[in-house]
Amino acid sequence: METDTNPFEGYRNAFIRRSFRDTADRDYISARLLCRHQLTEQFLWMALQAIEKYLKAILLFHDKSTLHISHKIVRALNDVRGVEPLGFAITEKAEEFIRALEEYGPDRYFELPRSVSGDELSRLDSVVWQVRRFCDDFFYPHEEPVFRKMDQVRLQYVQGNKIQLNRTRFRLDKSGFIEIVLDGNKHPELRQALIWNNLFFGKIKRKCVKYCHRRSWEQSAPYLYPELCDWASDKVKLDKAVLEDMRSSHRKGQKRLGVSSGT
Repeated sequence: METDTNPFEGYRNAFIRRSFRDTADRDYISARLLCRHQLTEQFLWMALQAIEKYLKAILLFHDKSTLHISHKIVRALNDVRGVEPLGFAITEKAEEFIRALEEYGPDRYFELPRSVSGDELSRLDSVVWQVRRFCDDFFYPHEEPVFRKMDQVRLQYVQGNKIQLNRTRFRLDKSGFIEIVLDGNKHPELRQALIWNNLFFGKIKRKCVKYCHRRSWEQSAPYLYPELCDWASDKVKLDKAVLEDMRSSHRKGQKRLGVSSGT
């Protein structure tokens, strides 16, 4: 409950929740659906979008600028860690996944070789749960001290170890989109998409889930067809490193064939 007589803080928080946190919730559920149907590039992009918006929401709740972040979620993660009163913390494995998302998530045109280990969905679930629990305003300037105390108790719970013992029952905000999907009856299809094989979001605590791990590796077009480097540089906006790899591979291919670069 936000009870300040100055409406600005309340309006600001409503803006952040609707435009960032709720939208991130939708991105997260979309990412789960895409992963389940093996749409890898689309899954990685939506996963990146979800984490990006959660981290930006945390910064905005603490009145920090996000103008410099774009899709650099590692930069956003470091900025969130700099919000000292929050006590933000995630595991090393979660940070590793965030770094991987920053590298491969923006690859919407399949420029880089694609490797799938099969555990991406469970890793995303873990990262979203760890980051999202901090995604609220725990320092709202309530007029009544009792409400400020309640927020501090909530933050201490989020920071502590007890939350790990009952993570599926944790609710950040009853009006949050994920909470509405989990506890309401208006979105049964989305609820099923959210809780399917999910160890972190649901109503019951699961010790394990079972699903097929599909490992795969696939080469991307720029590395399959380096001969197209000149055409691609004129017609397509490729990552500079990818384009240079194409040119280097093309030169090596010409050298093996005894073809002069000037012909």
